[in-house]
Amino acid sequence: MKRFLILSLLLFNLLTVNAAIKTWTGGATGNWNIATNWNPSGVPIAGDDVIFNSSATVIIDLSISPISLNSLHFINNSTVIFQCGETSNFRLSSTLLANPAFLIEAGSSFTFDAINAGINNSTLDLTVATGCIGTISGTLNISCTGGAANGPKLDTYNSATEYGIITVTNGGVIRILADADNTESSITPVSTIVMQNGSVYENLKNGGSFPAGTWFINSLARAINTGANPPSFNGISYGNLEWNMPGQTVASFLNDNVTFNNVNLISTNKNAGNGEFRIKTGASLGINTMTVNGNLDIGVDARLVTSSSSVPIGVNGGYIEIKGNITNAGTITSNGVTGTFNDFLITGTTLQNFSNAGSFSGSNLLFSMLNPAGLTLLTPLTLPWNADFGNGKIFTSTTNILTMVDNAIYTGGSSTSFVEGPMKKIGDEDFDFPIGVGSIYAPIGITGGTGSSVTDEFIAEYIRDNPRTVHNGNSKDPFFDHISYVEYWRLNSSSTVVTKNVKMFVHPYSFALVFNTTYPTVWNGSIWAYLDRIPATAGTPSPPYQTGTVTTILLSSFGDFTLATPDIFAINPLPIKLITFNAIKSSPTVALLKWELAACCSDAAK
Repeated sequence: MKRFLILSLLLFNLLTVNAAIKTWTGGATGNWNIATNWNPSGVPIAGDDVIFNSSATVIIDLSISPISLNSLHFINNSTVIFQCGETSNFRLSSTLLANPAFLIEAGSSFTFDAINAGINNSTLDLTVATGCIGTISGTLNISCTGGAANGPKLDTYNSATEYGIITVTNGGVIRILADADNTESSITPVSTIVMQNGSVYENLKNGGSFPAGTWFINSLARAINTGANPPSFNGISYGNLEWNMPGQTVASFLNDNVTFNNVNLISTNKNAGNGEFRIKTGASLGINTMTVNGNLDIGVDARLVTSSSSVPIGVNGGYIEIKGNITNAGTITSNGVTGTFNDFLITGTTLQNFSNAGSFSGSNLLFSMLNPAGLTLLTPLTLPWNADFGNGKIFTSTTNILTMVDNAIYTGGSSTSFVEGPMKKIGDEDFDFPIGVGSIYAPIGITGGTGSSVTDEFIAEYIRDNPRTVHNGNSKDPFFDHISYVEYWRLNSSSTVVTKNVKMFVHPYSFALVFNTTYPTVWNGSIWAYLDRIPATAGTPSPPYQTGTVTTILLSSFGDFTLATPDIFAINPLPIKLITFNAIKSSPTVALLKWELAACCSDAAK
């Protein structure tokens, strides 16, 4: 036993003494296994540090594997290709940051290429010791030009004690080309692939995967190929994603909950049967969520699908959670059946924008507004199914209107969650429009009636302004003493035959002191007309003001509605009021004043 230990120590010392720095001098084309192609002369042996500082194509015809080195470096703007005619495993062992086991400097490029058509499992292997170090600031290409059954690969993980750590820095690229194998990596016990901001991992093969690792927020995973098979995701968190698969015919789908920064789906070949980026496949139970912390961009040839599931009753589905801006020129949809979860969630913390020039569809696609900072529509948007106004306002305009389809319903609606601007409802059912402005939630509803059709369109908007300034002062039915000074609703219909009851919500900022003498009224072209009403429904008081709903008799024409009262102003004012006022000191001599008025256009309130 003692002799064995002494012999082992002597062998280790011999290897240490013989280890050397070997620099390639074999010219533009040469063979690895020729001694004179190296300086100092001699083929690299175990423990050597190998340097390429000039461009070269190197023939690797060694059948002995592995080729054990301490380090392999590509520097000085060199472009180097290893052509591996046999399975050639380069096992790299350095754990020193100052002398990493694998290094590609900025400006340099290394292509690890299998050129034979048989099985070629060549590897760049950093699993010899615990914590082998690699740095890629240039470009690493893994390719297989010979069509091997199993192409070459980058291997950073074997076990918890046999792994390397490859860091791809700003400007660094890992490119997986046709027929190459997938990168082996892990996130335990550490991330063995670290993609820093500005780094790129390109998958150019038909199929493949994006490895698990640490992906900085502005790293990039890029899928670009004309093949039918998309890459998969082995990790759960990535930086930016760029997807350009114009030949895709097999649906991609996430295996887990996966988070990205910005997502740009350029092409999924959406006109193909399964040409889509899918959050959840119908082949397994459970719900997957794709979270986009940045912007979502869908190209004209791309389709994003929450779920393609035939398993109902809440055990399957997919969520798309967006925290940035949305630009859709392609298709966002769901193929999930009734009973599955297919949610499109707006969950940012700053104001988001939604531009929809494409298709937003899916008979079970739920639109959930969950951003307290709000969402602005930059184009018209029709929701294909139901909506959840959980938190946050949707800002619309006459041009960029929000539409809900026939039989669609919504949950929520409150002083912090509604549509600010015009909103359209299509259909023949009763509907309360969740509209308002500022901090005021002021719905208006349509109920009952005759002549309704599933194609009827009603557009409603709440306007916080003095209706007297819009329509001829205080011209009114003699029954009324005065109309509201602070608000009116605009409600119009596309149908000339439909009749509806109009339900108006008297809220605290209507300033009604006497609910029983508060009436609906409509501008008929010359005066604010008296409208018979059905019995009013009182709500919860907000002292000193009263709340509730007042509903008109059936109407066949619509327009601008407001509240009116026969009481004198002192009894039931419907006045102007200051809602909020704040002063913030910004310097020793300057203060910033912010306020919100119940009416914006009264000289007395300025």
